[in-house]
Amino acid sequence: DQGISSCASIRELGQPLAHTELENLVAEFIGVESAICAMGKTGRGIVEYYNCDSKDVDIFMGTFTKSFGAAGAMSSIMGKDGTGEGQKRIEQLAKNTNYVRLKLKQLGFIVYGSNHSPVIPIMIYHPTKCGLWGRLMLERKIGVVVVSFPATEMTQSRVRI
Repeated sequence: DQGISSCASIRELGQPLAHTELENLVAEFIGVESAICAMGKTGRGIVEYYNCDSKDVDIFMGTFTKSFGAAGAMSSIMGKDGTGEGQKRIEQLAKNTNYVRLKLKQLGFIVYGSNHSPVIPIMIYHPTKCGLWGRLMLERKIGVVVVSFPATEMTQSRVRI
């Protein structure tokens, strides 16, 4: 999984060119389910984001449980619904993500991840504090994913917005 769904290694988005070369040798398959509808100029994922040739990828996989908020998202980002709404939402997601990332840094949070990813990892470090932080966010109706040991090193607990 070289997309944005990995919990343990979120400093980088992956290396799709290297993965594409490797996958061509093995099964000509690349999984980018979490980046579809969220990355790339038109929402086609990390393959588009890194300007890889999509012809080198035989199968694109997507799951409707992660990045697709509702059935039809793929058609929407491609404009097949007759509107430009999908593209507008991708652009707004990027703006919102950059704004939140900037404000968190200004507040003194240690923020990892790529500026081009809609996932914003915040380092909390201590597993107990990470759990508490997650509960406090839930009370405020802010959706976060708490990632702690054993999914990370003991001192690398984080919250993903």
